[in-house]
Amino acid sequence: MSDQLELLSEGEIGAGEVAARLRIVFPQLSTSDRRIADVLLTQPAVIVRSSVSEVAELVGVSAATVVRACRRFGFEGFQDVKISIAQDLVRTGAAEAEGPIGLLDESASSGEVLRRILGAGSQGLVDAQMTVDEEHFMAAVELLAPSPQILFLGGGSSSCVAADGAYWFTAIGKLAFAPSDPMSQHLAARHLPAGGVCVAISHSGAFKQTVDAARIAKEAGATVIAVTSFAKSPLTEVSDFALVSGGRSLGYRLEASAGRLVHLAVVDALRIAVALRRGPVSFEALDQMADISKGQQL
Repeated sequence: MSDQLELLSEGEIGAGEVAARLRIVFPQLSTSDRRIADVLLTQPAVIVRSSVSEVAELVGVSAATVVRACRRFGFEGFQDVKISIAQDLVRTGAAEAEGPIGLLDESASSGEVLRRILGAGSQGLVDAQMTVDEEHFMAAVELLAPSPQILFLGGGSSSCVAADGAYWFTAIGKLAFAPSDPMSQHLAARHLPAGGVCVAISHSGAFKQTVDAARIAKEAGATVIAVTSFAKSPLTEVSDFALVSGGRSLGYRLEASAGRLVHLAVVDALRIAVALRRGPVSFEALDQMADISKGQQL
């Protein structure tokens, strides 16, 4: 495996749509798919000016294997990948020249830390636009709008995203909860009413507490919506709809803050879309919240 795919495995990879899509499917790639991904990442200029047969010969597989791999990567086919790579080369050329965004160590100045953290969050939001499935998003909105009760699940760094989601969905007039301890989460999941929705948030999609509670909610008859960074995980296997908001990873020093910001934005987009879907009911609830906020001002 090349250095580039080793970096993909570890979470340090360049920007762009192709890199973003490869990262979210990386754990499920076969050996031949990884070899194809390797070429896409390390020889983008070659890919842009090559035919599918030439790329297949370069990798040592059939043309049909390359086309199928491109579809598994989330593209319509090889031509779609070529177009995306060409666009990535234009968009990210300047950024690549400045060096990798995720390298921070003790020698970094405070100003550099600020720039890198803000840059990481910005890049994460850009990548999420490429990876969140709009059809899944629309389906989630249609389920959340009439739901009698919404349970938000999140542990570790995702707990604040779950709490924020419950707060803002309550602000638009929905009955929403985000219990913090595992027992309360499991009980709430078990007692979700008919039409209830569980929104489970986990960067890796493998946080046991969240996956277990989401599975309980599913078994109780609720719809499970996953907000995660990887297309293949225990959480996506449990969920009915997955909003995969992953992109290039930025290293352990930056990924936690960037991932948290991206998931907050996705949940906030759900809230706004649901509020617009419900119209006057949500607007009245927001007016009531504004009145309450005014009463708390000194």
